[in-house]
Amino acid sequence: MIESVFWDGAVFTPIISRELGLDEDFISDNEFHLLRFNEITFERLSVALKEAAERDPRFLGDFGLYVNIEDSRRRSVDDASSITIFSRLDSDGVLTFEVGIREPCLVAEAEAEEAVMPLLRSNNVELFKVEFEVYSADGDYMAFRLGIPPSWTVGKALNLVDLIGLIVGPDQATPNSPAGAFALLISGHPEALTGQPESAFLEIKEKGYGFQNENQKHEYAMDLAALANTERGALLVIGMKTVRNSAGQDVVSGAPGCTVGSLSVDAYGQIARQRVVPPIEGLEIHLFEYMGRHMMALMIPAQPGYLKPFLVKGGVTVEGRTSGASFTIPTRIGDARWNMSAEAVHSLLVAARVALSKSE
Repeated sequence: MIESVFWDGAVFTPIISRELGLDEDFISDNEFHLLRFNEITFERLSVALKEAAERDPRFLGDFGLYVNIEDSRRRSVDDASSITIFSRLDSDGVLTFEVGIREPCLVAEAEAEEAVMPLLRSNNVELFKVEFEVYSADGDYMAFRLGIPPSWTVGKALNLVDLIGLIVGPDQATPNSPAGAFALLISGHPEALTGQPESAFLEIKEKGYGFQNENQKHEYAMDLAALANTERGALLVIGMKTVRNSAGQDVVSGAPGCTVGSLSVDAYGQIARQRVVPPIEGLEIHLFEYMGRHMMALMIPAQPGYLKPFLVKGGVTVEGRTSGASFTIPTRIGDARWNMSAEAVHSLLVAARVALSKSE
């Protein structure tokens, strides 16, 4: 993952080599040396930088440690690195950690902060500053100054940085939109959704519905129709788990996945077609593997107004069976699903009848 590591000043070389347990001086393109660097904790890195500052006071301001990240997904080999890390000691001798994302898709600082905060908060990483910077040579950067826990290794921090690059970088895969979250999932990065709350557009299920009985089929169709009745499109994810935060929200906390073979694209697509009326336009169902387990993402694009409301066949459960002689119109308010009342359905019918009579 590390493409290169370099620093100012020869005094730091023997110090970091000793901290890494090397019998020779650190070499930035040595694969073994980079692996050892990946394992160093920020606590040890801070000790090394402080020792360098004692030997050469310029390390307190002018000198720093730079790490470029391999990023073959979004650039050619000859391009400059699109993710750069800069670590240094501030005037108080405190280790600072700054991440620069080249050519960001988000150029508004407040928007970039909103996009990454759920991920940072869930990892107990502090955000001190977000700043958009213009560089004529290498392109523009969105810079994040972070407080990394001392016990973290460089490798763990780089995994987080890579996710920030996916969210803010040129891929435009922000997890706080249905299309962005869907792109992160199917590209193999479900952990980028960590910290995201369930909402009007995001529904999380840890396990598959299990279609052994009618109730589970009906429950799935209800969730799907409710999401289709939202304004901006929506996403249903199976194989992730949530926890309740202090604000009472259910937020994504991990991606344990489901047993291989327990999720079927054909079954989920067939039940959607059989039970949701009218058929959902552009419904995408993707089954993918993560850490040896299976997950599923169902993307519901924003639906045309003339198709709404979407309803579900069946609405009365008797002795464990759902009657097909009635229907239900589910809606979604925030992260909760609600069924449209009889009065609301009647109002829709009256409004449609009035509009039809005027058109005649």
